[in-house]
Amino acid sequence: MIAWLLLHWKFVATGAAFTVLGIVAGTYRIQRDQARASLVVVRGTIVRMDAAGRAQALVSAQTNLQTAAITKRTTDALTAQLADANERGDAVARRLRILLATRHDCTLPGVTVTAAGLADTPGATGSPEAADAAVAAYTRASEADSARLAAWQAWYREQEAAFRSMPP
Repeated sequence: MIAWLLLHWKFVATGAAFTVLGIVAGTYRIQRDQARASLVVVRGTIVRMDAAGRAQALVSAQTNLQTAAITKRTTDALTAQLADANERGDAVARRLRILLATRHDCTLPGVTVTAAGLADTPGATGSPEAADAAVAAYTRASEADSARLAAWQAWYREQEAAFRSMPP
């Protein structure tokens, strides 16, 4: 058999060369097919990620609009409450000025009503008890407004923190 191989070495060498060439070509085809399959998977992933990114951008835009609307409503409500509290404070200040003008027979800036003739009996309009009751009512209303404002501020800070923590 060795004699035959030595005699026909060209055939053996050619067969070995074709075998090696077939193995190389087969390996190339397998790797090419795997690369094509990977490319299809990557393209699909890119398409899905693009769609997810667009959906996230839409959700983010809608969330921004909702947050802006909530902020506007909150600001408007707090502005109205502040205006109401200012009006109540001005009314109490006017009552106190009138009371002081009545009690001490002195004129104060901003007092346009003549205080003469107001009774100094308990429960009367210009009496110290009425002034104390007005101040106490104003103080209670101010404390209630302050508590509500603090609650709104805490809620707003939570919303702002949640909004800022969202990915862009």
